[in-house]
Amino acid sequence: MVSWSCVASGPRFGLPCADGSGRLASGSVLGQVCASNCRMDELNSPPDAVAPKPVSKALQTTHVRKGIRGRAVRGVGINLGTQGVMFGVQMASTAVLARLLEPHDFGLVGMVQVFTGMVAMFSDSGLSTATIQKEDLSDEQVSLLFWLNGALGIALMLIVAAASPLVALFYGEPVLVWVTLCIATTFPFAGFTVQHRALLKRQMRFKVLAVDRVLSLVLSNAIAIPLAWLGFGHWALVALAASQSVANMLLIWMSSGWRPGPPRRGADVKELIAFGGFLSGSQFLQYIRRNLDRMLIGAMWGAEALGVYRVAHRLILLPIQQINRPIGNVMVPALSRVQFEPEQYRSMYRDALFIVVSVGLPVVAAMLVTAPDLVEFVLGKKWLAAVPIFYALGPAAIAGALNVAGSWVFITSGRAGAQFRANVWLTIGIAGSMLVVAHWGPLAVAAAFSASFCLSRYPHFRYAIRDTPVQMRDIGAAILRPSLACIAGAVPALAAQYFLPEVMVIVRLVVACASFGVVYLALNGKQTYDVVMTNLRDGKTAKSKKKTEAVT
Repeated sequence: MVSWSCVASGPRFGLPCADGSGRLASGSVLGQVCASNCRMDELNSPPDAVAPKPVSKALQTTHVRKGIRGRAVRGVGINLGTQGVMFGVQMASTAVLARLLEPHDFGLVGMVQVFTGMVAMFSDSGLSTATIQKEDLSDEQVSLLFWLNGALGIALMLIVAAASPLVALFYGEPVLVWVTLCIATTFPFAGFTVQHRALLKRQMRFKVLAVDRVLSLVLSNAIAIPLAWLGFGHWALVALAASQSVANMLLIWMSSGWRPGPPRRGADVKELIAFGGFLSGSQFLQYIRRNLDRMLIGAMWGAEALGVYRVAHRLILLPIQQINRPIGNVMVPALSRVQFEPEQYRSMYRDALFIVVSVGLPVVAAMLVTAPDLVEFVLGKKWLAAVPIFYALGPAAIAGALNVAGSWVFITSGRAGAQFRANVWLTIGIAGSMLVVAHWGPLAVAAAFSASFCLSRYPHFRYAIRDTPVQMRDIGAAILRPSLACIAGAVPALAAQYFLPEVMVIVRLVVACASFGVVYLALNGKQTYDVVMTNLRDGKTAKSKKKTEAVT
């Protein structure tokens, strides 16, 4: 580093001189002497002293803080719109594939994905979130993390490939050896995408991420559906997973604009790795408790039962995942940028949580109210056996609308260790309840999962917000009005189904959903709109102020 004896900008802007000589007038003689001393110190610095290397444009975040509330709201809008498009594509593709394939095909791929999905999270190892959350980063640090993620992806591919015979032996399905080998090839692609995606999120470039996600989903379905139609069975679903991973990596790399350098041993990433390690541990535990039900059902009740359970599970929980994930992708970088501003942090958190609940809760409630018609219309009559499981998982889906309440605080306040400890106890309770009832069948497993998950929410939230600006009344305020509006909206929706038993399923479904939506919007629509517009105006004000300062 260059040794400066005064503030370099002092003579120009009238800032104090570091030697204690007082405030300097711009252009003064003393100011010129101070500037001269600064230049002399620079020239007399040791030969190895160099100026700090500026970070690349892809790592800079100063511009993100200006008007961050408005930027966050726009990001949420972009991500929710993207998820709406993706949800539509996924529902359409599920409807098509469900008619072209058999439950056994979904069950086979589901068996493998329980294991490969659990392993896949280690290709990230929490390092993407560490990159997003960390305030100051260098190119050397991110490059080293990039190579670590890539190496992990390759290592995991080899591990899963070696374990493929064990997967087939566990389920008693020899074909799973080849299915596992094919899906294992996606790990390196995922690993080499982690840091590029993290940098896009860090700078809140959500438009770019949205386009990449939609294109990769459409391209992968354009491959899978023709394969299913041609009679390739479960291989169509394998192709869906593999092609989406490849397409996503290529698109993210082209969009990011950042290229990694060679790995340097001097890059200090210990703190980032520690944060990522705790976060990865939490994600692993979350995966266990969210997928143990499918592991147990597949092992104890076979592919047919798992196929029915998996489709019901996906249908009821997919919407809330499609809402929580995109909003979380916005709020984690946004809250991380204001983590040292308590009032700003609490206000942004409260508004964001209200928006999450206001959007997610009515979707889940409407799906539960119209469950039989929804399953028949989307999947076909042969899947009506999934309706009881759909109902049993309903409470977990409702509680899932609030699931981000704890994780946002843990991550953005840098308390990954506390989050890991909380997840240890959650996993013990939820996994234990499912193990106890697994021999009673898939419906009992679904009920145990829902009950234990719902009971864990309050203590989890209390622990998450401890020693933070957020208070329990902030969470309560976000829940109350949307919940009451959903209860009121369910009344006319149920009445529509009761009084229209003989009409076409699609007509009954549309009438029920429309009546639910009208009542819900009447009770909670204006408040949601006001919260969104208030934050948007804040962003526009900051943007206008920035332009004025630039002109001045």
